[in-house]
Amino acid sequence: MMLERKVKWVGAAELLPVLLILFVFALAYLPRIDQFGFYKDDWHMIYNGHAFGPNRITDSFLIDRPMMGRLNSLTYRILGDSPLAWSLFAFAARLEGVLAFYVLLRLIWPRLRYPALVMALLFAAYPGFLQLPNAATFQNHFIGYGLALTSIALTAAALRLRGWRGAALTALALLFTAGYLLIYEYMLGLEALRLLAAALVLRPSAQDAAPPRPWKKALGRALIEYLPYLAVVLAFLAWRLFIFSSDRPATNTELLAGKYLAAPLPMLAGLLADALKDFAEALWMAWSVPLYNLWNTARPLDVALGLLLGAAAALGVAFYARRRPAESGWDGSEPPAPRGWAGQALGAGALSLLAALLPVLAAGRNIAFQDQFDRYTLHATAGVGLLLGGLLFYALRPRLRAAALALLVGLAIPAHYLNAVYWSRAWEVQREFWWQAAWRAPMLADGTVLMPLLPKNYRLAEDYEVFSAANLVYHPAESSFRIYGEVLNADTAREVALGVEGYRFIRFFEMTRDFKKTLIVDWPGGGSCAHFIDGARLELSAQSDPLLYWVGRYSQIGQIDTSAAPPRPLEAVFGSEPEHGWCYYYQQADLSRQRGDWQAVIRLYAEAEAAGLAAQDAIEWLPFYEAFYTLGDEAQAALLADRIRTDSTAAAGYCRLSGPRTSAAAKALCD
Repeated sequence: MMLERKVKWVGAAELLPVLLILFVFALAYLPRIDQFGFYKDDWHMIYNGHAFGPNRITDSFLIDRPMMGRLNSLTYRILGDSPLAWSLFAFAARLEGVLAFYVLLRLIWPRLRYPALVMALLFAAYPGFLQLPNAATFQNHFIGYGLALTSIALTAAALRLRGWRGAALTALALLFTAGYLLIYEYMLGLEALRLLAAALVLRPSAQDAAPPRPWKKALGRALIEYLPYLAVVLAFLAWRLFIFSSDRPATNTELLAGKYLAAPLPMLAGLLADALKDFAEALWMAWSVPLYNLWNTARPLDVALGLLLGAAAALGVAFYARRRPAESGWDGSEPPAPRGWAGQALGAGALSLLAALLPVLAAGRNIAFQDQFDRYTLHATAGVGLLLGGLLFYALRPRLRAAALALLVGLAIPAHYLNAVYWSRAWEVQREFWWQAAWRAPMLADGTVLMPLLPKNYRLAEDYEVFSAANLVYHPAESSFRIYGEVLNADTAREVALGVEGYRFIRFFEMTRDFKKTLIVDWPGGGSCAHFIDGARLELSAQSDPLLYWVGRYSQIGQIDTSAAPPRPLEAVFGSEPEHGWCYYYQQADLSRQRGDWQAVIRLYAEAEAAGLAAQDAIEWLPFYEAFYTLGDEAQAALLADRIRTDSTAAAGYCRLSGPRTSAAAKALCD
């Protein structure tokens, strides 16, 4: 049987494509990997694991994805609190999926090494999914996707080997199928790729050595071979639909079914419209929209570095094509439109892409190149690689094909680099904020609702990003949950203004937050420090969010316990203490002002001045101004008052909103 023929992959001819894949993948994902940290959903998992133990991570996912909880618990036991360890693990898990996809392609079309490389490069460089830096959250996506692709590759290998070896590979493939479905149910659409891959293996193309089998027979044979996998899928669906009940609305199948039954035609029409939109987004817009969005906010130097990395990747691709004419058809020996395997790749890619998207769309989710909603492109990348690769070989002559591939890869790498710049900067902002918090607030009272407003473009999205990190800073050695948190926006500002109490339950964290105990922190960015707001006297920067002019007055500075010893943020999580720049002296001075220790404020001013440090935000001179005025140094106080007045917006806001008549220093500044 020709299907039992072994595919021999040895020597430099096979090694070079793999090295090129590794080269492009490294250019996409390794830059700045040592500067990534914890973000969004990472936080509640890391806090649960550190404070309550890995078993708490398992329990926290029982409400929606139990297998994910077990997987996260296991990885936490191994990786611990190190952001770099999580990033490297996520990189390795994602790379395993890339290599599994390349092996799958070689199994489907054994003699087409270069086309397999082209499709694998498009898969590896795909710029429509940019969540790898969010490593602790998305490593389970990469593991699940890698399991799925490995399982499908094992299916293809089993069809080629047969006998006891084929049976062993089939058993392993079935195990991996159950594994990836239990991790992420919405990847179910990948089973279409398995069925198509089986049909392609069973019906060799004109480029293969075996005689082609009619499509009808190939598909019938593939369906028979698929029956064991169908049994696994049906068993999973029976458990997911009829046995397991999700307490999370987004993954509750009963709620979803109710929506379709209530309005079937509108729901189906919306599903069709979303399918067309997301198909185009995943296939084509992914190569332009993310890069455009990132380029708009990037520094010119970062753009230049990204383009250089993209050029390096493009040159590597072009060099390989030039050096391997027999494979690439660069010499013109290849037919201009090979309508055999390329047509197969086009059809399989389009069907796989659509099948991957449908479960996501049916659940009411769709692709968006913002926040984390590009995650739904991840498991669609196999279909994208097949479809785009088939299109390049179907429609373009060799030279144009090589140029188009180099262009696509060259555009993808800058998107990944600029994305890495953004994520590394986001972690730098978080780290700096929590160190400033440690300098300014030695301890927060139990029940404090901490509401930080970080610089624009780096603001936190969920409350657990606040309370997880805050408890790790202030109570790292305790299995306790004593500080609450919330993000500040128009909705939560209303709760603060009303002083209401609100119940909240998220991933085993249960709390009743009293918004009369709110402490707001404003960090406008642009050279400013984080400002812990005292509602009794508003000191807002000219760059502060206008929302703070309304809600800032409700901030309770008394939630800070000024008598406590300063905390030491966990170095494993937050890194070593930053160099003591201006913000260190400002935070220490503001703390000393709250304590009424004016001599300490004067001493800190002298130390900052000796170090050549100065405020970039005029409002940050206030603690020092008040110290000099209170201690009778009118000349120095007048000098600092003039510096504050240079920012007329900040000075006017302070004088009109802070009740300046409450102190002689304030009256002198404002008169």
